[in-house]
Amino acid sequence: MIKAAALQSGIYARLNDVSVTGLLSAAYSVSAIFTDVPQATDSGAPAQFPYITIGNDTFGPYDTKDDTGGEVVVQVSIWSRASSDLQIKGIADAVYSRMHRQPMTITGVDHITTEFESLTLTDDPDGKTRQAIMLFRVVYLA
Repeated sequence: MIKAAALQSGIYARLNDVSVTGLLSAAYSVSAIFTDVPQATDSGAPAQFPYITIGNDTFGPYDTKDDTGGEVVVQVSIWSRASSDLQIKGIADAVYSRMHRQPMTITGVDHITTEFESLTLTDDPDGKTRQAIMLFRVVYLA
């Protein structure tokens, strides 16, 4: 049982909190948490940063003798153009606090746990943008 859309909605709901969104760009008409980032007239405009993307998930089974379920490694990426890593690391701390071992509502399943797995900071090939790639393992039963 994959429940990909329900999982994405649950993650968005966990992250769409002022403790996270207050650290993101106010240039968008919605919270700056996306699966598909809207393109600005000047897509490189610094005001469009920072923002978060959710995606590139890896789904696997988490079945027991009596139940079916899923184990998903979820990628949450933070994008920044700040001159230092302090901004992106601060946002990563807020994301961690909202996700790691916190309850999550996933429609149609019972959420078991969400565990932080890793954080990788990388430079984008454009030479201006930094990305923090956070991986979380989400486990649920149907």
